[in-house]
Amino acid sequence: MLLSGVKGTTVLGVPETVALIGAITAAVTVVLIRQLSAQHSIGTIYLAQCVWILLPILPFAVPELSGLTPRSLALLTLAAVAASYGQLAMNEGYRCLAVSTGASIQMIWPALTSIGGILLFQEHFSGWQIVGAVIILLANWFIAVRRG
Repeated sequence: MLLSGVKGTTVLGVPETVALIGAITAAVTVVLIRQLSAQHSIGTIYLAQCVWILLPILPFAVPELSGLTPRSLALLTLAAVAASYGQLAMNEGYRCLAVSTGASIQMIWPALTSIGGILLFQEHFSGWQIVGAVIILLANWFIAVRRG
């Protein structure tokens, strides 16, 4: 809860619960990708990810498409291309690395996202949130570099 404390509280609300479920399913996904990459290409695995994400989201997205400006469409396309290359690179990494190492390296993502939030959206983090972030990053670094 050191990272997700909102306004000085550590209450586990709906947003925190959704984020926690997302983190758990992401961890399960890493293990599954590692298993699938033994028999399938990273492109096939990524296509399956896209399809299974698209299906439940499509009913919510279609009504919003007509309200998008050309600039919004261009930015969404750029974000999709960047995310696609990033996901393909992560899938390849999971194929070649031990699961714990690949997942630990992926922990750079929250750190960079937080920095982006600070720089682009003027977000602020409490001292406890920063301490929590450092603990998580150090723990993941330790797992990534340990021998044995």
